This record gives sequence, structure tokens and C-alpha cells, in this order.
Amino acid sequence: MKTNNNQKNKWYTKTIGVIALLLIFPPVGLFFMWRHSRWNKAVKWILTIFYALIVFSSMSSLSTPENQQKSSKGNVTPIVSKKPVAKQKIVVSSMIVKKVAPETYRYFFNIENQESKDFNGEVYIQLYNGHEEPGFLIFGGATKSFADSPVRAGANSVSYIDDSHEPFEVSGIDGAMTFSYRVSVGDDNVASGKGNISGEYEDYLQY
Repeated sequence: MKTNNNQKNKWYTKTIGVIALLLIFPPVGLFFMWRHSRWNKAVKWILTIFYALIVFSSMSSLSTPENQQKSSKGNVTPIVSKKPVAKQKIVVSSMIVKKVAPETYRYFFNIENQESKDFNGEVYIQLYNGHEEPGFLIFGGATKSFADSPVRAGANSVSYIDDSHEPFEVSGIDGAMTFSYRVSVGDDNVASGKGNISGEYEDYLQY
């Protein structure tokens, strides 16, 4: 009997205590409401359904597509778009071909810097023969770096590549007839083009 009396005297078994728990922590409040209060069952069911609806509506709002989208956006790492590569006016043209050894032909090219700033990148030049079908046969190419000797703004520089293939003037379409070039600064390609191999030819071995 003393145990029951002590339990009845606990604050959470009193009406004011149950109401306080319902406001502060509803799940515990609902438990003590059903366990200790003498309220009408209809009131108990109304309160229970009321809190159940609150919980259900809260869960539904969290699972809506809009909230899920907002949550996913918050976890996505933004992608930083790469800055567009600025093109440069670097023009390559063929000047002359010279035979400098029994199986070595030196192809000279003019590297023209039409920019208002110095050029210190690289120029890759590739040779092609005159066959069109099934496709141009590619001869050896070479890369010229201007890192140590930049081409001044508005100026030009002469460069060359050595190749064992004869030019068009010697072998016709079997020889080197056209070329392509690619200009790069660091990892960026800033210019490209193509042209014909010059018809100027000298054989140094004849002198």
C-alpha cells in the first residue's frame, strides 16, 4: 500500500505533470497519460492521434522531392568550370628544304608571332606526303620549344626539322608535300594550322 501511495504522489502521475510531459516530450507524456491519468479515454485517444499526426506530417515533409533535392544539393561538390583557353596568333609557314646529308632533309619553317606579347610555348610540326587515299601518310614530326628563346611580340623565328623523307620536289607525291602544326603553351593548345611545303629546294651535296 505504501508503494502505491508513494507512486501516486510522484509529480509525473499528477495531471499537471502529465500535461508538462506532453508539452515537453510527448512520447513520455503519452505513456504516463495512459499509465497514470484518470482522463476520459476519448481525450486520451484524441491526444494520441493528434501527436501521431504531427509525427507523420513531419516525416512526410522531410521525404518530399523538394527537401530531398535541397539535401542532395547541399552534399554535391560544386564543379569549377575550366577557364576558356585564349587562342594566340602564331603562324607557321614553310620556307625552304635543304639536303644536308645523304639521307637527311632539313625542312625550314618561319614561326611568326602576331601577338602583342612574347611567345615562349612549343610548336609541333608534322609532315605529310601527297597521297589522298586511303589517307595522307605521316612522316616524322618534331617539337620546337621556345621556353629559353621566346619569339618576341610582332617578330618571327626560323626553326627546322630533319627528316629522312624527300620533299615533293624530289619524289613527287611520295615525298613531303604538306605539313600541319600545333601550338601549345603549357597543357593548352592555343593555335593550329596547315600549309604546303615550300618548292624551294637546295642540295648541299652537289656543291
